[in-house]
Amino acid sequence: MSSRVHAASASFAFSLLAVFAVGCSDAPSADLSLDANSEVGVNASLFRETAPWTGRLILPHSDERRSDGSVQVEIHNSPYSALRGKTVWVRYAANPALQARVRSVTRTIAFGDAARKSMAKGNIHPVRLDGWADVSPLESLAGAHVEDDVLVALPGAALEGETLVMSREPMMIAGDYVGLVTIKEPAGAGAFKVVHYKKTDHDFTGLEETLTFDSPAVSLGDTGPVLSPTAGIEKSPENRLGGYFIHAVRGGDGQLHVRGLVPRKLRTLPSVVMRNGTSATVSYTESGMWDPIENASKGKVAKGSSSSTLLVPNGNTGEARGLAWQRDTLMSGTKLLLIHTFGATGPAEDGYLRTGHFAFGIGTIVDEPLTGDLALDIEYKQVYAHNGRGIVAGSHDHASYFGTFDRGWMYSRPIADVALYLPALNRDYSLGGVGIGRPIDGLADELDAMAARYRTGLGTGSSAVTPGNSCVQDSSKALYFALAKLREKTDTPDFKSYLSAHATDPEVIDFNQLTKLTGKIEGYLSPLGLTRLDWKIELNRTSASDVNACPGGKIGALVCGLASYNTMIPRRGSDFYTKELLLAGAGGIALRSNDIGGEMPGIIPLSPTNLVHMP
Repeated sequence: MSSRVHAASASFAFSLLAVFAVGCSDAPSADLSLDANSEVGVNASLFRETAPWTGRLILPHSDERRSDGSVQVEIHNSPYSALRGKTVWVRYAANPALQARVRSVTRTIAFGDAARKSMAKGNIHPVRLDGWADVSPLESLAGAHVEDDVLVALPGAALEGETLVMSREPMMIAGDYVGLVTIKEPAGAGAFKVVHYKKTDHDFTGLEETLTFDSPAVSLGDTGPVLSPTAGIEKSPENRLGGYFIHAVRGGDGQLHVRGLVPRKLRTLPSVVMRNGTSATVSYTESGMWDPIENASKGKVAKGSSSSTLLVPNGNTGEARGLAWQRDTLMSGTKLLLIHTFGATGPAEDGYLRTGHFAFGIGTIVDEPLTGDLALDIEYKQVYAHNGRGIVAGSHDHASYFGTFDRGWMYSRPIADVALYLPALNRDYSLGGVGIGRPIDGLADELDAMAARYRTGLGTGSSAVTPGNSCVQDSSKALYFALAKLREKTDTPDFKSYLSAHATDPEVIDFNQLTKLTGKIEGYLSPLGLTRLDWKIELNRTSASDVNACPGGKIGALVCGLASYNTMIPRRGSDFYTKELLLAGAGGIALRSNDIGGEMPGIIPLSPTNLVHMP
């Protein structure tokens, strides 16, 4: 959500509170063999693939559309060497639950006045989809920009005949290849000399080479100066202390071009700085991590800094036990719920109410091949209004949302990413013969559906911030949907009897904790004791409904906003969700950054504000 649309939200809140598609000629033969070295043309000792399947989405011509809502993808990485550089179709799997979600966000699109007015202000809307009937989530993702430039990973993709089949939404990425370097010096014309990390030496003693950084001058904050985010980046603390993961694509010249960065420090698991116990972790995440930039004078000092802090649950007093908890809990494959917030770009956005932005996401502990160490991978689930930077609502990897040169926010905004592990959210429940699945997966599914609604405005062509709709409100709505569907599966006499009869089972103990947490969240989402009418209506539909579904126009939006007033301010929502998870026994990692990257003169990081909670 851009600061421009947040400014509109702030105004409302303050007044309330005082490449064209190609044909099938390149379709691969079904006779394919797995390629043992899929990184053809790339030095595998210096770069790894971002994911096994990556490519560029291509929106079909209107007369080439398929009834299953599939789109095309130009394959860049694949386990099958014959597919690289080819174009294939990609569709969602025939799973009934998945298809129901797809139908719920498929919509005929006809741009209205709101979309045209927003476009006149410079915001980017899916103009190629205007007038199309039954636009699928894949089509809305492929058609989000004017050109076919949405680069994605395809997690879990499987080849069926000559079609790729997905069981979840693609994830937007910054590049097809990832390396780890320290930046030595500029080399002219946007290029930099870099030195690669050498895993055997555990240091930057690898190959030195010159790489082009595709780093255009951009507005650092919608009202900030227009600068290159990599100017002077070789002098940044991130570069000196840990280096950068670089995300690259192969350019038209056949060479790798760097499109974005993620500081190594913000992926490496912290081993020194920690907050131990619920009281300390809540205090830090509610105020401590934002205190260094609470005003302009502090922001000037903190600019360019970052931190990674281990959040340790009760019962693990002391550094040794805290690190033991980390070793035993944050293992490869562990999934964490991510709570993301960003603050303001000063001095232009300084003021009484600095709204910022909110999102949920999924963090995963992985084995990083380039270092041999454990690392934190972040996937943001962005419920994001149409904006001037071209940030698309949906799933983004860390670099796509955080570190791309043209759209990434790390260069111009303070960011907090708190990744929390709670067993009750991660257990794959099957109680009394009732298969519930993992709650964290259910939330991810609902967030994907909400993002698809935002991409199209579900018919209007425009998703905008109002008193009743925003990043934090509609991310919270997705959470409400996930919790309501969980309750629907388990709110039966037989299920409750099973819980009572097996009260000491670890799985039941975790489920009861989840139930308690659910009650607190539902109370928070409906502080007046009344669930928003638009939420209830949309929950029970199997076909599409409008994003701005509050009946009654502006007055209706105001009423809806009041019914869920706790979710109007991003930091307020972030603080609540983080605190409740920590009180429930969660632990994890808090990442903070303050306008990191190049020199970026003329801007300062400022914390998002959190209004006093209403009773």
